[in-house]
Amino acid sequence: MAKKLKRAFTIVELVIVIAVIAILAAVLIPTFTSLIDKANLSADEVTVKNMNTILTTASVEEEPETVNEVIDVLTEAGFNVDSATKSGHYFMWYQEKNVIVLYDTNNNEVIYPEEYCNQGLTTSVLQSLTNEVSVIDADTQLQSASLANYSKYLFASDQVLAGNVELKAKTQFYFSLNGKTLDLGGHTLTISSNDPTTIIIGVGNIKNGTLEINAPDGVVYDSAFYEENTSLNIESIANDSYHFYGIFTGNIVLKEGRLVIEKSAEVDKVDLSAATNDSNISLYNEGITTAIHILDNAENNSANITIENNAKVEYVLSFVEGQDTHITVIGVDQYMTDEERDETAKLFAFGNGSESNPYQIQTEEQFMNIGKLSSIMRSNPRYFKLIDDIDLSTINIDRSWVSAYFQGKFDGNGFTVKSNDSLDSIFLDGAGNTTFYNVKYLIGEKKVSWCPYMTGGANIVFDDVDIGMKDDQQFITLEKNEGVYIDWAGCDLLLDYPWLKDTVNNYTFRNCDCSVNIMNAIDYNAIFVGGGLQNANVVVDSCSYSGTYYGAQVSLVLGNITRYPNITPCSLIIRNFVNSGMVVGTAGQPVLAGASAGKVPDWVVESNNTLGQLIYAVDKSLGIEKDSSGQIVISKGDENAKSYALQLFGGTRYIYRGGQCIGENSTYSFIINLSDVSWDENGKYETGFYDGYFVTLDQYKELDEQADLSSEKWISFGKEGDKFCLKQFNGEYYYVFDFAEKEESYEDEEGEIQTRKYSYAFGSKVNGNIVEGKVTLNTAAVTDYNSKGIIMGMKTCKL
Repeated sequence: MAKKLKRAFTIVELVIVIAVIAILAAVLIPTFTSLIDKANLSADEVTVKNMNTILTTASVEEEPETVNEVIDVLTEAGFNVDSATKSGHYFMWYQEKNVIVLYDTNNNEVIYPEEYCNQGLTTSVLQSLTNEVSVIDADTQLQSASLANYSKYLFASDQVLAGNVELKAKTQFYFSLNGKTLDLGGHTLTISSNDPTTIIIGVGNIKNGTLEINAPDGVVYDSAFYEENTSLNIESIANDSYHFYGIFTGNIVLKEGRLVIEKSAEVDKVDLSAATNDSNISLYNEGITTAIHILDNAENNSANITIENNAKVEYVLSFVEGQDTHITVIGVDQYMTDEERDETAKLFAFGNGSESNPYQIQTEEQFMNIGKLSSIMRSNPRYFKLIDDIDLSTINIDRSWVSAYFQGKFDGNGFTVKSNDSLDSIFLDGAGNTTFYNVKYLIGEKKVSWCPYMTGGANIVFDDVDIGMKDDQQFITLEKNEGVYIDWAGCDLLLDYPWLKDTVNNYTFRNCDCSVNIMNAIDYNAIFVGGGLQNANVVVDSCSYSGTYYGAQVSLVLGNITRYPNITPCSLIIRNFVNSGMVVGTAGQPVLAGASAGKVPDWVVESNNTLGQLIYAVDKSLGIEKDSSGQIVISKGDENAKSYALQLFGGTRYIYRGGQCIGENSTYSFIINLSDVSWDENGKYETGFYDGYFVTLDQYKELDEQADLSSEKWISFGKEGDKFCLKQFNGEYYYVFDFAEKEESYEDEEGEIQTRKYSYAFGSKVNGNIVEGKVTLNTAAVTDYNSKGIIMGMKTCKL
């Protein structure tokens, strides 16, 4: 019997089956892959949660300071950190928040937890848990032989380099200074790689030597602070860039590749003059850069150089373009060659305005020349240093401030600056990162501020800036939201400018002493900050007050405490403040901050402050009023009051010298010590002084041509021989002032000694021009004193 043959698949059938399988694979494999990726991501997220739970628990006792400590904590909890990664994802430690995040290296972004996504966090601030780590401490010296094979160097102590060192960078190379100082000891530290690599240089100090980077295919993220005697030589870097985030007070030398100065960075000088033949150099500036030095001699050089500026470069030096060299400069607002810079330097005694060689100021005219750089300083820093005392009252000034903007550093070098009453302030707005240092500033009867305001987002430091009076018997008046040092610390958010909501200003006052005398009946003011903390942070450290300050509601540091903490950050820290002056409030107890609220706000951080003599002059019996005839009448104060003084406030007194107006007292006032006070049965005293006008003797003679004042009763006041009398003319009262004649000696252009006299006139401004004439009294104040001369109370009334 013949066997029955089994039928096999035909070629066509096989092709159909294979095609079906291929279609299914094409459809299902991506789905399975996606499921696997999602499973890996889900597993990684769970691991991150568990790691952060462990970190949080461990931080209760002591928060880890280094990634090594984090690894130790996780290892003790049972995590095998080296194997705790999935495909394409890395576990990274974000030190600022002490959390583990999941980092996607393909897209260079944090993907979990969600609150850290889209925050711009990169490997410049994130630290990997899986790299090989070497801790550099006192027992482990940084040297090539012993440490060449690591991909992460974590500094646990300051280090001094014993000799030249070369470290070979791996794919991910971390050089974490961890806030420590690396002293190169005059040697060279080289970080090199011939392979694609990412080099991270963490926050810390590097000084006294050379750091050399040679990584033709590498990318660098550098956040270190380099001191003045240090060089950074970028021998070669990839087009993907050397990103600099730190501060560099010397030169960065770029020979090949692309350097990006990020927004947070400050660089004194970028030197491109070492460019070699056929090299390609690209510089992109978003930070604060003093100068870009291109080429000294490019005649035989074929380099291609591109400079793109998006921020604050001050000037380009030695711009020499050789026959074969192509140089492109984009967006340099202030372009200055060596020759032009030399012309600017002629405005001052010495220097070129850089941090290492500041403009030196010897005369009043040179001081006024600061204003010629105002537009530059709006966006670029300049540096100045006094080499002599400056008395601005000896020159005629026809503007409201010396410079509208100041950015950089003003070093008073221990010298004194005297104000001119024709000014409103020395500088109007501080910008960028600015420091005022080691200067004694003296003002007259008018509050001429040093620098009362700032541009948005500025950081201003007053360091050892003492403000006092030319005459310690004089007083100034502070208006609402005014301070002796600054008026309005922040930007007024009520203006509803959207960009202001992201603006934060920072002020620091350090080792400043104020001895200004303040006679004030207005609220919301203070010695240091008038007000405006809704988007400003202020630190007052080791400062003092030694003058006399009295008004209604008196604050030593901050006047107006209005702020909007839900809109922008704001804070006030006051520590080591000492009051050795006499501070008197007539409407409440004087306080450090916020007298209008009756107490220091809870959000103010204060420590180790000595408040001294704060007097609440609460004499409720004392009073002052104007009766129906216009006479000023006072009510008897406390039974312990032994003497009384009347102060009258009026309009503007202009000051002339040599026939030119050199200043003004915007609210002229004078004090009359009342004698032989006798009270009526109702406890009232008619002072014999009336509401009226202020005029000078000459101005009164123009009003009353028949006036004979030779027999008048003149009353002396002040300490310079000034006197006044009260006259009635055409039914109105006039306070007629006979100011003592004052003169000064000066040296003219020929070196001869000359004298010039001062004169005064009351008046007002109409369309910007002074119109001399009588001015109206507006306020009267009475103060009573006990037998020791201490103020018991002060009351005011509007006239």
